[in-house]
Amino acid sequence: MSTPLRTLDPVPAIADESSAAPATTSHGVFAGVLVASAYAALEILLSGPFPLKSGQVIGRWYTVAVFTYVFVYAVLGAVVGTLVGFGLGRLGWKRHNVIPCLSALLMLAFVANAWRWGWGPGTSPFLGLLPPFALWLLCGLLFPEDRARNFAGSPWPAAIVTLAPISVSRDLMAQSGSGSLVSGAVAGGIVAVVVALALLSRSRPSLSRLASGKPQAAVTLAVFLVSFGMLHVSSAHSAAAVSHTEASERPNIVLITLDTTRADHLSVYGYPRRTTPHLEAFASAATLYRHAYANGDMTLASHASIFTGLYPTQHGAHFEGDLRAAISAEVPTLAELLSKAGYRNYAAVANSVLLDPMYGFARGFDTYAMPRPLAVVSPRSPYLLRMGVYKITLPWLWTEAMRLFMPADDIAPVGETLIAGAGGRPFFLFLNFMESHRPLLRPDLRRDDARVAPTRRHFREARHQRRRALQDARGLRRVHRVSGSRRRRTARASAAGALVRRESRHRDGRSR
Repeated sequence: MSTPLRTLDPVPAIADESSAAPATTSHGVFAGVLVASAYAALEILLSGPFPLKSGQVIGRWYTVAVFTYVFVYAVLGAVVGTLVGFGLGRLGWKRHNVIPCLSALLMLAFVANAWRWGWGPGTSPFLGLLPPFALWLLCGLLFPEDRARNFAGSPWPAAIVTLAPISVSRDLMAQSGSGSLVSGAVAGGIVAVVVALALLSRSRPSLSRLASGKPQAAVTLAVFLVSFGMLHVSSAHSAAAVSHTEASERPNIVLITLDTTRADHLSVYGYPRRTTPHLEAFASAATLYRHAYANGDMTLASHASIFTGLYPTQHGAHFEGDLRAAISAEVPTLAELLSKAGYRNYAAVANSVLLDPMYGFARGFDTYAMPRPLAVVSPRSPYLLRMGVYKITLPWLWTEAMRLFMPADDIAPVGETLIAGAGGRPFFLFLNFMESHRPLLRPDLRRDDARVAPTRRHFREARHQRRRALQDARGLRRVHRVSGSRRRRTARASAAGALVRRESRHRDGRSR
């Protein structure tokens, strides 16, 4: 009896039996969901609430959109895990090989997506990713038959190696030659920690158990909770306090501007289709100016004229490419004059590009709120796999996830909150809405509350249409040049033929 007892070691036997079991489809599904969820959790943690800048807010749709992406990640992970588990099982590979294979596929997908966005060999981001990937592969090759290899191949080291260097080192995104050195050093330090943990896991069984499914699932859930906890904490600091002062009988002033709105398409100004019924009701008991003209053909110049009463050539505000100029400091603005008259001045602006305080619009305002939505998908982070995932999500995410400006339903409550703190003093409220800004899409006829807002995708489509129009124009010019050259050759040939015929007739006359 002693011999069998010596050969049976309960704890290692159970561990070895579970790890040495052949790969199955069900295990592949679990591993795929785990790997995809770990990447999604770290992606949200590093790209969500942390980059909040001054004025950025988290929309009420942000949490729903993020959960939608996590669900899509999990579904894709389950599909890929099913295929990997089935394939490895047919090849006779063991269960503990499934997660490392999925982690490797995750990193390859990241590289392929980065390559698609122009991170080819020789670019700074590509060079910055080489050190962490090299160390990660080296860590796996050092332990070809040890459980430490599974620790190195678990989804968390793979996600950290992929995302952390980019989030920590902003030089990686600079596309400059010196940026690769800094990002490479940061990435190398991060992966060195992973390698050290893998080395320790070889001698400490407690660390090697971290590569199992339950601890990694617990860590993934914890990171999700921390991310969303910080999400709500970071959005709670946006409220602004306004002091209460004495009352006054002077009238309040409210100025509302609609970006890119043509008067000849408003029914209040005679457009045949009833496009502005509420403005018509308001104008019936108010003064309607029918001969008001914009002083500029762009948002910056027109608004500067509204705030100064001057022509664009006089107030100085200008924007064209890299040339940007603010309202002249010598010119007083409407808000400054009203502030001297005892008004409290507030603004809630949707156009965070051309009505930025850098152009002098905030002068004289007690509060100049310019909330900008925190995009779920940012054009500044094309390297994230989320940029590819959003194409297969719900259609509404095309608009909501890449929204560039806050909708009017979010801007108007900001203005109401601001004027509530005026304390009886006369106030000047400036509101700017972007719903009418181009490009516009036909509303969804299946929904009564359909709302269209400009997104980066719409700008990209408009740019593509302009590019195609330019190509067509160039093609027409080429056709005209070819046809013109043919006409010129034909004219030259006919002229030469006429000259030859003239000379032949002249010779015939002389011979007679």
